[in-house]
Amino acid sequence: MVNELNNSQDISNITNKFVDALIKRDLLGIENSVEEAIKNGFSAHDIYINVFGSSQAKIGEMWHEGLITSAMEHFATESTLAQMIKVSQSFSTSKRNGFKVIVACVEGNLHSFGARIVADFLRLDGWEVEFLGADTASGDLIEFAQSGQADLIALAVSLDEQIDVVEDIIHQLNDTYQKYKAPSILLGGVAPSLNKFESYDNCSVVYTSTHNALIEARRLVGLTYSGTVLSHYLVILGKKVHELRKAKNWSQSDLASKCGLDRTYISAVEHGKQNLTIGAAVKLSDSFGIHLTDLLS
Repeated sequence: MVNELNNSQDISNITNKFVDALIKRDLLGIENSVEEAIKNGFSAHDIYINVFGSSQAKIGEMWHEGLITSAMEHFATESTLAQMIKVSQSFSTSKRNGFKVIVACVEGNLHSFGARIVADFLRLDGWEVEFLGADTASGDLIEFAQSGQADLIALAVSLDEQIDVVEDIIHQLNDTYQKYKAPSILLGGVAPSLNKFESYDNCSVVYTSTHNALIEARRLVGLTYSGTVLSHYLVILGKKVHELRKAKNWSQSDLASKCGLDRTYISAVEHGKQNLTIGAAVKLSDSFGIHLTDLLS
């Protein structure tokens, strides 16, 4: 519980630094905040949701309250999107699963931030991702999907006024593919009336949950989690090693010295980038004074 609280405080502090740097238009501070999150062993999910997502919510609130201009809001969003690319490239991608997904905002939806997070998470999960961004014309989307043989189309819907657009896309897909299987549809966003599509065949609504988006995307194309994907497990294990080390107030060099491993190896483990051997795992568990199964569970 103490470790969880400390981690929560750590990521909250980083988020505050990130927002402060955005408001000050401090490009170096923006980059340093993200690098700090990565170096501290936070997962891609932690950084995307707790740093990028939370900061965008704060920036949005400030704009609505008239505390910042629309130009500043645009700068903050674009700067955050640039950092998302950096983080996405800093974490290993799961083995390709053989499926292609198109991620887009429906026509009229000008806000692509949430869709971009889902697109990056799907890519890290092993999907071939084609991201189209905001305000995608329905006819062009259908043609793009058909020519590219997509297995899944993930659509972001922000307003109830866009519900008719979604319905039209589904009808167009069915008419276009006819006797062939149309791509499955994954719907997300904050539009309340999205619930009308929950009863549609070959369609799933996940609203704003990125975790559910991954699960439902796999379910819609017939993929299931037979266990934790290796890259995801390595991130979880790395976070546990990081927490155990911090609880003992050890530096990475301290831990490396105690277990006979190189400091760069420890760093790679904590960042979820190192597939541990059993021997290395035993050395780590012995250094922490815990059983191997407790480290790996």
